[in-house]
Amino acid sequence: MNNIFNLSSNVKFKLQPSNKYVENRYLSVLYTDILGARQFGNFVFTFLLLVGGFGFLFAGLITYITQPIYTNEISFIPQGILLTFYGMFALTLCGFIFLTLSWDIGSGYNEINKDEKLIRIQRKSFPGKSQSILLTY
Repeated sequence: MNNIFNLSSNVKFKLQPSNKYVENRYLSVLYTDILGARQFGNFVFTFLLLVGGFGFLFAGLITYITQPIYTNEISFIPQGILLTFYGMFALTLCGFIFLTLSWDIGSGYNEINKDEKLIRIQRKSFPGKSQSILLTY
């Protein structure tokens, strides 16, 4: 537990006092890029939420526009209003997730520097006063 770099992996870090580096990174620095919200599953979920939201909204509005002729149809008062609400909620949630994907919330990097004895964690946050979060330990 003394050495943070010995985390049951096959990667061995050789520390040397000189400024030798591999691929523009020093040997004593462990740097990891973090993928944020832009993952394949989030894109698929957003697309399915968009299609489902339009489907529920369309079904709810159709019950309002057309008068039920048969007893098997969905009436507007209990079911149609609920379908419209579900559709609007799904489209609102889809818009929020789309903005999260376009801003790439949660992306950043982890850096462990043995020379300076620092751990840096940087992440993107929502736009505003503190859009970038940098934690240094």
